[in-house]
Amino acid sequence: MDTIRRERDELTTTYVTGLTALNIPWPDCHMADWHSQVLTDPKYWLWSGRHLTATNHLLGNEDVYDATEILRRYALDTPDNTFAAGYDRAVFDLIHHFTQKGKPVPNIQYKDIDDAIDAERIKRWIEVVDLPAAQKAAMLDWFRHCE
Repeated sequence: MDTIRRERDELTTTYVTGLTALNIPWPDCHMADWHSQVLTDPKYWLWSGRHLTATNHLLGNEDVYDATEILRRYALDTPDNTFAAGYDRAVFDLIHHFTQKGKPVPNIQYKDIDDAIDAERIKRWIEVVDLPAAQKAAMLDWFRHCE
């Protein structure tokens, strides 16, 4: 995904994430999910800070990319500078959001996407971010639940 990275000096505050981002066919990546039809209607896209709790204060722009051109293949009216989470960030955002709410992550299990994400990278993020120990443990449990 480095070939599509766009350098940004300022923090990208809103980006496509969660299950929507897991369906983006990033170049040179094994697909995390296979339901790309969810990309055809932007009104159903999941956005950080709107549909899922924002994590910018924890990870900054880490693993967030300009996805404008890729998303225009599915939705022609995708605005310029539409950013999206890479698969690792999308997973982090999902498990952060649902553990913060005290609920299980719906519709996605580690065993379903373990070949498309870097679990060790996500676990390192969980270990270093400023979150309560109980939430970190709950986030890590998402990986153990399916092992």
